[in-house]
Amino acid sequence: MTTTTVPTKSRLAHHLPLLVTGAIAALGVALIYRLVPDDFPDSLGGRLVLFAVALVTGPVFVVVIRWFASRIESPLHRPTTVATVGALVFDSLMTGFAPQFYGHHGAASTVVIASIVFGAVSIIVSEFLMSERK
Repeated sequence: MTTTTVPTKSRLAHHLPLLVTGAIAALGVALIYRLVPDDFPDSLGGRLVLFAVALVTGPVFVVVIRWFASRIESPLHRPTTVATVGALVFDSLMTGFAPQFYGHHGAASTVVIASIVFGAVSIIVSEFLMSERK
């Protein structure tokens, strides 16, 4: 019985386009967050809006990333999860090394990051719910 393994370099090559796409999407979201007024996340209404937008964009992100993955003929089974990992890596690095990049400080910064993490969870849950069952 012979088993074939894919070299590590090939596995990374399959994931890299979607990881980079996720990071670019996260950069776009970060730039949009910079437009949000600094005191907006401090109010309950502002928080509700940020979390509602994060919830609603989950399924949209899944559709867009699946379309992109089909265009680049990605062999990955769950391409949106890979793109979300790329986005979370970007967000984690920016939060850890340059939290001011999102344009908020103090409690508002915490709400912004929490809504980003909530958006990532929304994306992953949406991908599972939108997956075909066998």
